[in-house]
Amino acid sequence: MLKSLSKFLIVMSFCVFSYAAHAQDVAAVNIGVVDTQAVLQTSKAGKHIQSQLDAKRQEYQKQISGKEDSLRAMEKSILDQKGSLSEEEFAKKRREFEKEVVATQKMVQSNKRSLEAGFARGLAKLRDEIRETISVVAQKRGYALVMSQDAVIIAAQQMDMTQDVITALDKNVSKIDIDWAAK
Repeated sequence: MLKSLSKFLIVMSFCVFSYAAHAQDVAAVNIGVVDTQAVLQTSKAGKHIQSQLDAKRQEYQKQISGKEDSLRAMEKSILDQKGSLSEEEFAKKRREFEKEVVATQKMVQSNKRSLEAGFARGLAKLRDEIRETISVVAQKRGYALVMSQDAVIIAAQQMDMTQDVITALDKNVSKIDIDWAAK
C-alpha cells in the first residue's frame, strides 16, 4: 500500500510540474484581437463595396419605379376602357396586365438576388484580403494567435490590431469591384 501511495504521489508530482511548465508556455503566447466588422465598414475597399451596392440598388429602384408607373398607367387605361370594351376584350387586357405584373415581380426578385449575390462576392473577396492582411500584421507584431473581437469579452488595448489591419489593407487594396453579371 505504501509503495502504491508513493507511486501515486510521484505520478501526481509529474503531472503538476508538467501542467505548470505547459501553463508557462501558454502564458507566453502573444495574442492579437481584430474587430473584423470595423475593418469591413471603415476600410477603403469596404466603403467602395458599399457604395457600389448603394448605386446598384438606386439603379434597380429607378427601374422598378418606372415599371410601377407603367403598370399604373396600364391599369388606369384598362379601367377607363372597361365600359367600351366587350367582356372578352376586357378579360384579354386584364390577362395582359396580370402578365406584366408577374413579369415585374420576377424582375424585382431577380434584382434582389443579383444585389445579394454581387454583395456576397465582393464581401468574400474583401474577407480574403482581410485574412491575408491580418496574417501579415500578426507576423510583424509577433502574434501566434489572432482572435476576432466577437469572440473576446475583455482584452488589453495593446492586443487590438484593428487599426493596423485597416491601415495595411488600405495600402494594399483601396477598392474591390463587384462583378454584377457573374452568376
